[in-house]
Amino acid sequence: MVFGNRTLIVHLAKGIGGFGALAIALETMNSTLLPSAVLLPLSLYLLRGCPVCWTIGLFETVATAFYRTNRVKIRDVTSGEAE
Repeated sequence: MVFGNRTLIVHLAKGIGGFGALAIALETMNSTLLPSAVLLPLSLYLLRGCPVCWTIGLFETVATAFYRTNRVKIRDVTSGEAE
């Protein structure tokens, strides 16, 4: 996985933290620079780049979780065996 995480909960937690840090960094940018200078790189780290990268990672994490859950069912369907 390039942008995704192992579990959906971890990915959503990083997204909440990243978007929260980004919002606070943009809000405090006009009044003082220090929180923005700390929170902006933190948000980029948590989102693994931009918000679009995080969204791509969300789709990747969901697809991986779906594949892991249905791997046996998919294998049975492609081999022609019934459950």
